[in-house]
Amino acid sequence: MDRVSAQPKLDRGYGKIARKLGRTYGQYRASTAFNPISDQNKVGDLDCLFDPKSDFSVQRVALYGKTIWFAAVDRTTVEVGDYFVGGNGTWFIASMQDIAPTMAVKCNAVASIYRPGSGQHDPYYPAPEGTQTDTLTGWPVSFLEGTKGERSVLNGPLDTRVPWFDVLMPVFNTGDVRTHDRLRLDDGTEWVISSPELTELGWRLTCGLVTA
Repeated sequence: MDRVSAQPKLDRGYGKIARKLGRTYGQYRASTAFNPISDQNKVGDLDCLFDPKSDFSVQRVALYGKTIWFAAVDRTTVEVGDYFVGGNGTWFIASMQDIAPTMAVKCNAVASIYRPGSGQHDPYYPAPEGTQTDTLTGWPVSFLEGTKGERSVLNGPLDTRVPWFDVLMPVFNTGDVRTHDRLRLDDGTEWVISSPELTELGWRLTCGLVTA
């Protein structure tokens, strides 16, 4: 049996696991750079099992700082970048390699990315209203603490380190992300993107907190 003929059988097998042990999730596929999990982007409902380990033993719990999961799903109608939304959380599909289990990223925040106007690239201050260009809006992302941060510019005796976070999100063909772009979370905080890395699994962004 070669890889081509094996894949459909694997997909059917993962689908059986999902129907037996998983849950039903809403499946969404972005059609624009704005609000990918809106009703207009819903593909349908699909059974899926998300597990921290690729053996799908359902005997391990998630650990701190671990955002990569594995998805048991019949991926016949699934594409990389699809979102799965349900009562147990939100994930996006990061990788669908031949033979290998499907890799997913669990999301814990919703982010929008915009580009400040010309001359508004100071990373320590928010961009003035009306001078920005929205790049991506309303995207569920993984937002986890990265490094320990750095000292503030003033470096006062009571100053704490400015936090840095790592962001994982899908790639969208019109959603270009650049250094100095701003990321705004659904909690209202703003972050400056210092390092946008486009990987085989999607965007990996390093962000520092914007201070007023």
